[in-house]
Amino acid sequence: MDLLVPAVGKTRERNTRHLADLRGTLLLCALELHLARNGAYPATLAELSPDPLTALPVTRSAASRSSTARGDLVYILYSVGPDMTDNGGLVAGPGDMQGDIVFSAVE
Repeated sequence: MDLLVPAVGKTRERNTRHLADLRGTLLLCALELHLARNGAYPATLAELSPDPLTALPVTRSAASRSSTARGDLVYILYSVGPDMTDNGGLVAGPGDMQGDIVFSAVE
């Protein structure tokens, strides 16, 4: 039984990360579609529902926006990481227990 507990924990962690990746990708696509249709990103993620999304994915995601020198809104889309704390989009490194899972349309 002692050998099973770490394996179950790792599987659960991978599953949680996988779901966050899927939901983050869905939100990124919806953000880019909104931009293409309206010429600007939405002020909040809630504006993505009901169109193009019928509902926002259930996630602990947050979107941070900031202005560029031209005044355009730029998003940092992220979900809380392994520490279950909103670190404001600070990237969690591989195996790092602190930081967030950050999603980007451009890698």
